[in-house]
Amino acid sequence: MRQQELVVRAIEKAGTGRSLAQATHHPETRISLWKHEKEPMPDKVIAELAVYLGLDPVATLGEIRGGTWQRVAAALKEKLSAGFDWLLSSAKPRRSLLPAG
Repeated sequence: MRQQELVVRAIEKAGTGRSLAQATHHPETRISLWKHEKEPMPDKVIAELAVYLGLDPVATLGEIRGGTWQRVAAALKEKLSAGFDWLLSSAKPRRSLLPAG
């Protein structure tokens, strides 16, 4: 994903660039600059727009920025999935709280 695609998707969700500006508290002119890739978006704004769109902010930063952000996203995904696998393997089943039907 590129910066431009992220901004376009956010504008589509908001309805207009002006609506997105009001929703995110960023000037409409700045959003236009980001949309046309005339100015790079700060990492914080990429993360904000990702959350606004319901995307994983770290993964989105990894897609757009690459490099270190990609490695961070991959490491977090690996650690989280390993943590959940460990948690599931160590979980003890409990009997149901609902009476048998």
